[in-house]
Amino acid sequence: MGKNSRLKKERRNTAANPYMAQQKLYAANGLFRDLTTPPELSNSVLAFCQSLSDQAPFYIACEPEVWSRLGCCDSNVEEYIRQTGCGKSAFGFRVWTNGPNYMEAESHAIWRDGNACRDVSFSNEGENRILFLPVSSSFVGEFDDVPKKVRKAYGKENIELLKVYEDYEARYVIPNRQQMSRAEAWDHMLTYEQWVNGERYTPIVKQAVRGS
Repeated sequence: MGKNSRLKKERRNTAANPYMAQQKLYAANGLFRDLTTPPELSNSVLAFCQSLSDQAPFYIACEPEVWSRLGCCDSNVEEYIRQTGCGKSAFGFRVWTNGPNYMEAESHAIWRDGNACRDVSFSNEGENRILFLPVSSSFVGEFDDVPKKVRKAYGKENIELLKVYEDYEARYVIPNRQQMSRAEAWDHMLTYEQWVNGERYTPIVKQAVRGS
């Protein structure tokens, strides 16, 4: 039996067997564990970035304000612009990896004023720096127009697991997801000061999924 035929048969068996589907989904979730900033601009990282944008990725330190909100990067930048009276939002992606098996790009915004850049946001993982990939030079739109998440798995088995997860997400998660408004997210999400003091994000019914 050829590889493609075997994969098609596995998909049919998975759909017909709820236990197998659950096991596949559990295995797929392993792709998203221990995500961190890529330690270097490897060939695979650069190739992934080039598939999303004609701009060059760069590392930037995480320098949040005490009032910065978790999961509200766009609002954090807007508030920083309001307080400083200068700069603008630069849209792009924060790149994550868990090693050789998986990589993802998550929509993100940083502050920019000429050649000066600052990431005024923070992550629940406590990253000290991120790999930021600006949107393509041809991009026209607002932050909400940036794809929220782009995933890439490596190796045939991992590619198949990612497909299982994304099929499940499209069928069950996205249709039932309630997205917070910017005002709701600003009121509910942790501040950096709270995070430093030991509080951690606990999911609630509505999710701030606009970006990082």
